[in-house]
Amino acid sequence: MKNSISNDNKAVDLFWSGGWDSTFRLLQLLLLDNKKVQPHYMVWGGDAIGETIEAMQEIRAKLYSVYPEVKKMLLPINFFDAQSITPNERIANAFTTLEKTCRVGGQHLKLAQFCDQNNIEEAEQGTLENDNRNLNLIRYISEFKIDKEKSSKEIYELFKYFKFPLIDYGKKDMDDVVKEQGWGDIMYLTWFCRRPINGRPCRFCGNCTDTVINGMGKRLPVRARIVAYAQLPFRKWWRANYQKQSTGIYKNVKELLKHRA
Repeated sequence: MKNSISNDNKAVDLFWSGGWDSTFRLLQLLLLDNKKVQPHYMVWGGDAIGETIEAMQEIRAKLYSVYPEVKKMLLPINFFDAQSITPNERIANAFTTLEKTCRVGGQHLKLAQFCDQNNIEEAEQGTLENDNRNLNLIRYISEFKIDKEKSSKEIYELFKYFKFPLIDYGKKDMDDVVKEQGWGDIMYLTWFCRRPINGRPCRFCGNCTDTVINGMGKRLPVRARIVAYAQLPFRKWWRANYQKQSTGIYKNVKELLKHRA
């Protein structure tokens, strides 16, 4: 029997990661749209989980301090373990097929299965990694609007549970809104690095490099920013050859990067 996580039909289900995009969407919903929000966070593991949860706590505290009215609108975070999600063969098969042609992260598989398991018909995600890695998938979703009659079976099965309201936003677009609305003190509490070193961004991981690529290098300390910039040619080459990463020399590079990618 399926559970029902959302206990308030008026609340917007939002997968909140404590990162830039999902936090931006959280602020939009709470402060601009005056919507009640039920945040969900999937405990996936990894080196940055402590920094991520700490960032979410700091963001919530700052929100309550600056905008006390949101205390009634921001529901307690629903933390759930990725390993607790019941596998769904239909969704898993769609993911496996789609993964062959598009860079679609494993988190989408888990989150789709979570929604199905808990009767969540529609949950928002902050982003779909709106960059060259996902251009095909973004184009499909934008064109078909997750329409069962027009979309491919695989795209529909995997993404019918989600909304991507920021799909047309770039990081700089969001930053412009942040400045306009005066949200900087909140947004710069967000976390992004996957391999923190002593609680600071590592400068080597893909997320640190992405921060620079997306024009948000100021979020990195100066020395870390220099290292991240120096990596850009390699990172761009690596991502341009995504489909080859399991063959030949690419396979060896992937092995070297597995602790830093």
